[in-house]
Amino acid sequence: MRISIMFLLMITIAACSSIKEPRHPQAKQDADNMLSFAQELAASSRTNEARESFTHALQMYEKFAGIDGQLSCLSGLCKLDYAEENIKGYQETKTIMQEITNEISPELDYHLLLLNIYELQSKQDYAGISALKTHRTGYPLSVKLQVASAKLQADSYLKQATGDAAKALNKMALAYKKQLKKSIGNPELVSSAWYALAYYYFSAGDYPLAIDKLALVADWDYRWGNNTGLEHAYWLQGQVQRKLNQGELALASFRKAEIIFAAQNDSAALKAVTNEIIRLKGDEP
Repeated sequence: MRISIMFLLMITIAACSSIKEPRHPQAKQDADNMLSFAQELAASSRTNEARESFTHALQMYEKFAGIDGQLSCLSGLCKLDYAEENIKGYQETKTIMQEITNEISPELDYHLLLLNIYELQSKQDYAGISALKTHRTGYPLSVKLQVASAKLQADSYLKQATGDAAKALNKMALAYKKQLKKSIGNPELVSSAWYALAYYYFSAGDYPLAIDKLALVADWDYRWGNNTGLEHAYWLQGQVQRKLNQGELALASFRKAEIIFAAQNDSAALKAVTNEIIRLKGDEP
């Protein structure tokens, strides 16, 4: 009997010693999953569902003071308000983000930096994006990727982008893509980087490379359900194909973009791509 008891005790000790200590509580993993889901909904222009999911994720992070997650949720809600022209709601939520950053986690100020970039992009203030300065080093790869993508696209528009910047962005995009296989992240950041690279090649007149990158963007956004990225990929693809005198392909790309813009109720972009179609058909004999 003594031997049996000792044997059971040894098994119990061995089993307990083999349990790995968790890096984070299950509650954080659950909140991260909800945040990722909210971001996917926002990328698909499912605004009401995205707002509900961001709010739910925010409440989950608040239960253990997950400040980084809270700021991500608040930023998502800010973007939804800005897109709906709810400036009061946008400013109120942004003020909450500023208070949290100043009083609790100054090192997380990149959430406000990225929100500022979003606002400048919405205003098409490319000079403002190009002039942005980061105040800290050691930002997460996801943040560096977003800043570099925005800057390359802005500098490409301003005709001042460099090949070194494009190479650096491509390297970051590949590293983040690899990181996604091991941890939860935002797949939209990869396609945004590839789109910025495609726009860089387009503005530099390297149309074949632009087409190659846009093929990656379209495939990635389609598989991840990022309809906002997909519509712009088709739009730029049509412009590149037009430069290559591929009228039929350009028309097909423009029409795909037109269909998604209409479904997303993006009237400004819909009008712009419709004008592209009219011009393209006018160029045909």
